Amino acid sequence: MIEALLFVLAVIICFFLLGKFFVTKLKLELDFLEDIFFSTTIGILLFTFTSYLLSWVKAEILILPVVLAAGVVVLKKKRWFPRPFDIKHRTPMLLILVMAAIFSLNMLIKGIYGDTAIYVRDDVWHLALINELKVHFPPDNPGFAGVPLFGYHFFYNFLIAKLSNIFFLPPASLYFHFFPVLTALLWAVGVYVLMYRWSKGSISTSLWAVFLTLFGGSFAFILSKARNASFLAF
Repeated sequence: MIEALLFVLAVIICFFLLGKFFVTKLKLELDFLEDIFFSTTIGILLFTFTSYLLSWVKAEILILPVVLAAGVVVLKKKRWFPRPFDIKHRTPMLLILVMAAIFSLNMLIKGIYGDTAIYVRDDVWHLALINELKVHFPPDNPGFAGVPLFGYHFFYNFLIAKLSNIFFLPPASLYFHFFPVLTALLWAVGVYVLMYRWSKGSISTSLWAVFLTLFGGSFAFILSKARNASFLAF
């Protein structure tokens, strides 16, 4: 629970307020969901870019002060709070939350549970790079069969490493649980607000677009997890 609260705080400070700082400069007219989506998404990009530049000049200690300074500016101008939430989006948002949870299920059931660690495919490599980025930049890239792997989802791992350092969150929790849920939610909400604007206010069209975006491939991943006894245990 404490880790979840810290992650929410990190999202607000490092992503939402930082992105809101940029959005307010553009003077965009956004409703509640659009504001949440664009501010958070732009904030992720700005946080990653800022952290990357400061890491190259060996000034990682300035990452949090820069982010906090942008947040203070936004809070002082009282522009941080989005417009009121339109109640007609309440049911669609509940459906989106359910779909995002199902979509991220493939990652949520993995990770460290007590004395049990559940990993598949390249998870160990990602965690190795994240932990390397926490202490070294540029990193000594982990490799396979003696061949270093460069540039493989580098910025995603870099983002997790920096957020882990600032808020003392375990890389495994960020990689397996918190970021999959956040990215699934942002993806779903982004599709919803885009289609809501494009369809001129059709909620059903927007929800179908979210459904097809998340599950247009298949639900086969759920069946594969159901065959696994460890899935049923959780």
